[in-house]
Amino acid sequence: MYRVFIFTVLVATILTACNNPLSAPTPTPTPMPTATLIPFSALQLDELIIQPNDLPAGVSGAQISHHEKCDSAAGNKCAEYYINQDLAFEDNQHGQVEIWIYEERQYVSARYNVQLDIFKAECEKAEKQCYPGDPKPIPDLGESARMIDVYNFIGADSFSIVFTRCNAVVLVNIRGVANDPDGVITYAQRLDERLTSIVCR
Repeated sequence: MYRVFIFTVLVATILTACNNPLSAPTPTPTPMPTATLIPFSALQLDELIIQPNDLPAGVSGAQISHHEKCDSAAGNKCAEYYINQDLAFEDNQHGQVEIWIYEERQYVSARYNVQLDIFKAECEKAEKQCYPGDPKPIPDLGESARMIDVYNFIGADSFSIVFTRCNAVVLVNIRGVANDPDGVITYAQRLDERLTSIVCR
């Protein structure tokens, strides 16, 4: 009888251990570090604007400036970040790339609309003409994008594009190049792609 009792207790102990295995401790997840956003005012985009093989043939980068003329274009609001990259064609100044970055989106819309007004005024100058439909919309560029193709009586075209991407307004103006609007648009799309991760927050 005593042996039966011991055997029963032993079997019960084994069954209990099988039904209640020691559970492994749950690992504590390691918190992911939070990326610190650089303030727009502290951005450095000098090296980002132009990359190898970006621009149409014969066009290259020239002088860079960060001094914005804060006029009434965006309600007398200076951008948190501004850069002007001059462009050269055959060693002459023939355009620029300008970028305005604002903390508040309302100023993005204001700057964009003012630039459209400048485009329309450019098309109305007596010595120049725009192609029908200008400023024409450009698909697959930014959130809003327009372009004018201005030509004068000596046949030199000027392509100007303005587009928005999140907190930024971008102007691309290239003058005196061969009839290559696709090359100008392609450059603007590349610049837009590079800017997106920086200005969209």
